[in-house]
Amino acid sequence: MSFRAFPNITIGDLWNRETAAILQWTRKGKLNCVKEVTLTANSATTTLTDELIGPDSAILLMPMHTDAAGALGGLYFSTPTAGSVTINHANTASTNKKFRFCVIG
Repeated sequence: MSFRAFPNITIGDLWNRETAAILQWTRKGKLNCVKEVTLTANSATTTLTDELIGPDSAILLMPMHTDAAGALGGLYFSTPTAGSVTINHANTASTNKKFRFCVIG
């Protein structure tokens, strides 16, 4: 299987330069869709609100603390809606359940 590379982008006026820069960063994986969330302590749910979230979104998590890594075992998402999703997790007193998240789609 072979993959086609994107063609080089010709830089012209300011709009073309800005568009080219955005596409070049996107090709390098810089999608501008990474943010942070901390799971709510003493609660079994956390509402994640972001304008990028939609009904067909996939939300990827990266734990930023050992407590967050420990929370992954029973963590799951409710069905996303336009702008938000509920994260279901264990009800613990820990305030160190911090994640980076990425919204795709």
